[in-house]
Amino acid sequence: MIRDDWIVGASVGFSWDDVKLDSKGSKVTSTSPLASIYASYKVTDQIFIDGLIGYGEALLKNTRWVEADQSLVRGTRKAASYFASLAATISLKKGAVKVDPFIQGDFTSSRLCGYSEAGSVGALSYDVMRTTAASISSGLTASYDIERKGGVYTPFTKLEYKRSDFSYQTQKVIMQQFQGRLNILNLKVRCQLNLWG
Repeated sequence: MIRDDWIVGASVGFSWDDVKLDSKGSKVTSTSPLASIYASYKVTDQIFIDGLIGYGEALLKNTRWVEADQSLVRGTRKAASYFASLAATISLKKGAVKVDPFIQGDFTSSRLCGYSEAGSVGALSYDVMRTTAASISSGLTASYDIERKGGVYTPFTKLEYKRSDFSYQTQKVIMQQFQGRLNILNLKVRCQLNLWG
């Protein structure tokens, strides 16, 4: 907190995952660092504006068993994402009842680097892919304070309507086969954003 009406903070995170897919050595290992800055501004005692902006990366290491020639192929792919969110909330309270109508907008932009496997004639290659997505949502949360000897219990419910703008991207996949022949596939990808939902 930097003032009575301002709260500013930052967060960092890191995740690591190792998934074995079969008994022949197929697996995916991923590492993902993430950092974000957030702020909350109290316009009045009932109106609040909250914002978030951040950046994250991912490193995926893939090992895949190819049955055709009984071999393992390996490849590494990097990804990066920027994301942001802005929300306005009105806090209304009467007695034990609290209702918070809100409106929120979210945006993200991501980039997947190119990817090439090595170690087999059945190796795959992927082109670079970029995606963007945005959404706007509105709704309300409602809660009720129940006072008991051991403390206050607050059951709540949330109602939300979201409209999303999807980003369609074509991902080109190149598959090398025996005798030097290449198969090229175009995969259409639809991306949806959901940061705080």
